[in-house]
Amino acid sequence: MINTDNINRLIETISKAPADHMIMNNWNEPRPCGTAHCIGGWAQVLGAPQDPRDRAKWYGINTIEVNALEFMNNDQMFGLAQFDMLPADQRKVLMLGVLNNLLATGHVDWDKQFIDAGLEGDEDYDDDC
Repeated sequence: MINTDNINRLIETISKAPADHMIMNNWNEPRPCGTAHCIGGWAQVLGAPQDPRDRAKWYGINTIEVNALEFMNNDQMFGLAQFDMLPADQRKVLMLGVLNNLLATGHVDWDKQFIDAGLEGDEDYDDDC
């Protein structure tokens, strides 16, 4: 069962953080203005365990969903590197969208966020490997 308290805390924390601190291709990346994190990195800022199996309990989802959430590895339209090339504001909106969708549906769906943002047909970002 989804841990709505932890997911809501994560949403609140990401909402308050600067948009340029949203990345997915690096766990945490020191920057002159502070550290940027992926979703898993932000979860750890809030006390989530480092091990993904233990983070699954923190999120209240299974490890397959954790991998989809944190590593975007369930055949999304974008990979981690492509995601990080998007404008910072758009990355933040997408990260918050996937977390809100997780609360609403119990599943991680990055593709829905890309489609809702109108990114599904952008050849500059599509990864068709």
